[in-house]
Amino acid sequence: MPGNYTHTTRAPGLVLTASIYNTDHQNHIDNQTPAGNDDYSTNVTQMQTVTDPGEVGTESLPTSLAGELERLRFIIKEITGKAQWYASPLASLKIVQIVSTQTGAVATGTIPIPVDDTIPQQSSPIEGDQYMTLAITPKATGNKLRIDVTLALTNDAAGGIQMTVALFQDAIAGALAAVNEQIAAASQPGLFSFSHVMDAGTTSATTFKVRAGGSIAGTTTFNGSAGGRTFGGVMASSIRITEYIP
Repeated sequence: MPGNYTHTTRAPGLVLTASIYNTDHQNHIDNQTPAGNDDYSTNVTQMQTVTDPGEVGTESLPTSLAGELERLRFIIKEITGKAQWYASPLASLKIVQIVSTQTGAVATGTIPIPVDDTIPQQSSPIEGDQYMTLAITPKATGNKLRIDVTLALTNDAAGGIQMTVALFQDAIAGALAAVNEQIAAASQPGLFSFSHVMDAGTTSATTFKVRAGGSIAGTTTFNGSAGGRTFGGVMASSIRITEYIP
C-alpha cells in the first residue's frame, strides 16, 4: 500500500534548504488521506484476503492497516454469508425489522360486519369487534410493510354464517384489507389467514388493528368456542409485520 501520489525527485548535489525540506514533507502530510493511500487489492487474491478478528477475549489484533482491512472484510463476509466479502448480500438482508404479537387468550364480540360491496368500517358505523393490535415505527417511508394476520374464530349463529376479518390502520375509517369465509354450522371453527403489502409511508409509529364479525347477529368467539377457550391457550392468533426494502 504505497503512497498513491507523486513527489519531486531531487538531483545529487542539491543543497537541501529549509524550503525544499518542508515542501517535501508537507507533500507527504497532505496526501495522508484515503485517496492518497494506495489500495489493498493489487490482484483478486489480495482483494479476497481476510483474517478472523476473533471473539471478545480472544482478539486477533492487526499490526497494519492491511490487517485491519482483512478483519473488516472477514466480518462483512460472515454477515452476508457469501463466498466473498464483496459479493451481493442475500435477499433476506433486505429485511429491516420484524414485529409481531401472538395470543391464545379468549375474547367475544357481537358486532357484525355486513357482507356487501362496501369497505368494512371501524367508525361511523362501527363494524366488527377489535381483537388484536400491533404497532410499528418504520425506518424509511419508501420501505414496504407486509402484514400477516392469522385469527382463530367461531360464531354461534344457528345454521351457519359468513365471517369477515378486516385489517385497519390507526384512525383510518375504512379497512386496508378483508377476507370472508362461510362457516357452515354454529360454533364451527374457522382459521382466517391473509397478508397485506403496502408502502410504509411514514417514520412515525403506526398501529394496525384487526376486527372480525359475522354477517348476522351472533356471538363471535376469538381463540375458542361458545365463549370459552380452546386448547388451553395454545390455539393462538397472531399479527406479524415485516418491514423490508423493495
